[in-house]
Amino acid sequence: MTPAIRQALQQGIEAHRKGNLREAERLYRAVLKIYPKNAEANHNLGLLAVAANKPTIAISLFKTALDADRSVEQYWLSYITALIKEKKFDKAIKLIRQASKQAATKNRLHEAYNSLGIGLKAVGNLREAETSLRKAISIAPKNYVPHINLGNTLLELGLREDAVACFKQAISLKPDFAEAHFNLANALFQLGKLHDAEASYKQALTLNPAHATAHNNLGLTLSKLDKLEAAKKHYTAAVTLNPSYFEAYLNIGNAHYGLQELTKAEVGYRKAIEIKSDYAEPYFNLCELLEKTNRLEEVLSVVEQGRASVFEHDDEFLFFEAFVFFRQEKYKAVGSIIAKINLDKLSENRKTIFLKLKADWLHNQKDFDGAFDVYYAMNQTVKNSLDYLLSQPDQYFNIQREKVRELEKLQQKSNYNGSVSADWFQPTFLVGFPRSGTTLLDTILRSHSKIDVIEEQPLVIKMHEKLGVSKTFSDIEIIDDDLAKTLSDVYFTELEKRIQHRNDALLIDKLPLNILSIPIITKVFPGAKFILALRHPLDCVLSCWMQNFKLNQAMANMADLDRTVDFYCTAMEILELCKQRYQLDIHQIRYEDLVADFTGNISELLAFLDLTWEEQLKGYQKTAIARGKINTPSYSQVIKPIYDSASYRWKKYEKNLLPYKKRLAIWAEAYGYSL
Repeated sequence: MTPAIRQALQQGIEAHRKGNLREAERLYRAVLKIYPKNAEANHNLGLLAVAANKPTIAISLFKTALDADRSVEQYWLSYITALIKEKKFDKAIKLIRQASKQAATKNRLHEAYNSLGIGLKAVGNLREAETSLRKAISIAPKNYVPHINLGNTLLELGLREDAVACFKQAISLKPDFAEAHFNLANALFQLGKLHDAEASYKQALTLNPAHATAHNNLGLTLSKLDKLEAAKKHYTAAVTLNPSYFEAYLNIGNAHYGLQELTKAEVGYRKAIEIKSDYAEPYFNLCELLEKTNRLEEVLSVVEQGRASVFEHDDEFLFFEAFVFFRQEKYKAVGSIIAKINLDKLSENRKTIFLKLKADWLHNQKDFDGAFDVYYAMNQTVKNSLDYLLSQPDQYFNIQREKVRELEKLQQKSNYNGSVSADWFQPTFLVGFPRSGTTLLDTILRSHSKIDVIEEQPLVIKMHEKLGVSKTFSDIEIIDDDLAKTLSDVYFTELEKRIQHRNDALLIDKLPLNILSIPIITKVFPGAKFILALRHPLDCVLSCWMQNFKLNQAMANMADLDRTVDFYCTAMEILELCKQRYQLDIHQIRYEDLVADFTGNISELLAFLDLTWEEQLKGYQKTAIARGKINTPSYSQVIKPIYDSASYRWKKYEKNLLPYKKRLAIWAEAYGYSL
């Protein structure tokens, strides 16, 4: 090579380095015009072809370079990488095998196997990708990159524990690499190890605060941990970093929805749709919000908008259409739509809702055998879900059974007489087993001008947490005045976060399963009154089993009919033992009596609360509509005039309930029902 040509090549390399690509290309071609087989010029021109997205030309140039000089490691790697990008895996593998026999390539051969693994993974050849990446690791075990790529491959294969091990190894090799912590967090999230995932996402963000996806995924983790306010901050950070991040806008909507900030939730969903109109999920979540707030015609409008923009998921849109028609009592249309829906094409979180809808429709059509079978299928689907597994229903149930044993032991001791000197406000607690009519009572009572109701908020749970969840009823009974005041402060602090309570109004805390926490309520609020909502035991357990509850430790127990019966019996045992031990100021009201004589039963309840009748109580449906979203399965029922079709529903399923009659007989008798 002449000095002039050598100089031209060096000038080309310098122009290439500085980003002057046109000049670099001109100079490389000038060299090749004189020396067409020049390895360096061919290779560098190939790099320019890669940058210009001309893979075929690049491959030809890299081959020429390698044929001219097989001693340069980079020529092998560039050629192999180009073949992989073009999915010419057989040729790439053949070339890698040739390279493995070359002394010149031994230092960077792992890069070839790593690139091959990435390419194979991209086209779904996961097992082959795994093999290639393990080969890369065997060649360069101290290189963190193939460990990360292997972890991602194993994650797609469903081998989450193995993936975690790979990411941890990568972190041990390069602790300051944010992406390794991010990938570890993803794997931990999929394993349901949410607290560990949270810590790893936070570490990734410490190393790279501008990682928008890490912010989003941390938000998802925090949402699963019921830390919605914190989740919102990270979703917002994600869209600040990436204003086109439509998934994060969806998640912002979900967080607001969970916090009952419905207007903001709607904005989030509509923003996600605006950014990516063919993205299906925000349409579905917006439909759910609109349906839950009884804006049924708007649901149908969103369905039509979605159908015009999203070219898949028609079964999902049909589902929402059927849901609205059922609410509108267009039962013939519902049946036609249900027949068209393929269950397997619905997302996992809507399969159970669809089965619930189908079962309710069959019930409406008086096909009670068919309805029972579909309710059973719904609950089996619930029990097969990850959320059910994570909820640990057995652990929760066993804790409640232990409460019964504790209270039975306490009954053998002296009667309780340890009230504290409480000078703070005394709420009233609306309790009962779920599906006993508490939402109806809630809606009626909040129609009164002198009543504020807080609906299904963990205020009492927060007191338990402050005291220590491991504390027994014996521990609760020796709470002194100072500790009781501290716990009441916890209660009212949490209350202020959720509602603006009027000083001149009676506060009713409505959470049915506070029935399980009567001892701590009685200790902290010794002057508290209790409203006990009752319903026929068989109707109560059947209705619980027929619901698609949002899963938590308590509600997961409703997915099995036998367990639901046991849970009901346990709750009532706790209630009756508390009645015997503590001097409860309690008023019982049966759902069936309320339906039969609305005015009489509500008047008696108001007298118990030291309040007088107000005529607007009869129009409680207006209150229900004005509330917006109601957080119970009864949201669609309380906007209707009172009806008796839910009374004694169990008789339509009597043959299915025969095994449970004996176990529930004691409670039926105790509350004035017959079997």
